[in-house]
Amino acid sequence: MSYDTLPPLIQHPQHPITALSFDPVSDILWSGSSSGVVSAYYGSTYARGIAFPAASGQIRPVNRILVSEKDVKASSETGVGTWAKGGANKWYYKSTHTTSTFVEHPTLSNTLVIASSSTPEFTIINSATGAAIRQIPAPPIVTHLKASQSLLVSGASNGYIRTHDLRSSSRKDGESSIMAHSGGIQGLERPRKKVTYHGTALKDNLSPGQIRQKFSRKLIGRRQREL
Repeated sequence: MSYDTLPPLIQHPQHPITALSFDPVSDILWSGSSSGVVSAYYGSTYARGIAFPAASGQIRPVNRILVSEKDVKASSETGVGTWAKGGANKWYYKSTHTTSTFVEHPTLSNTLVIASSSTPEFTIINSATGAAIRQIPAPPIVTHLKASQSLLVSGASNGYIRTHDLRSSSRKDGESSIMAHSGGIQGLERPRKKVTYHGTALKDNLSPGQIRQKFSRKLIGRRQREL
């Protein structure tokens, strides 16, 4: 297998890239920086084009970008917004808690699920208007979210991977979990019917400051058939 080296995307070394997303209908690579700016890079040369702030006037790192055929959604600690691909803002939901990530709702159209790292709840919002619909109980310190055909999959900084059935009347009935990495989840994907994730774990014979990277692919508990 061969690899091609890409030209560097960082315009300012003091503002590294914190989020990436490929455009599903064009050759654009969208990036988010630690300064809170979302930028578009075009073609094989990755020429920089459209750029816009994604943190509601504040300098906060972009932590998630989700690109559709028509628009770009991005989040930072302050909330989530939607922009046209030309850079015009359509709406912005300013969260009262620290936003860690978001994802499309697994069963409801035109709906987003927002996770917070500062409070144990998911916020459900309308993705067409940015209006909040409701809050539901969630695990603490969720940092990653992915949607399956019918379930929400979350990863947390305490190392747990969970599935959530948002159709259930209670969190207890709708949730399954496993301890995946004691040092925290750093990445989460859902290829086909499995969950792929990576994180860190402390070795028994190492000091707390020495960690090793672990990569795993597992099915989750009693709800694995639904993934």
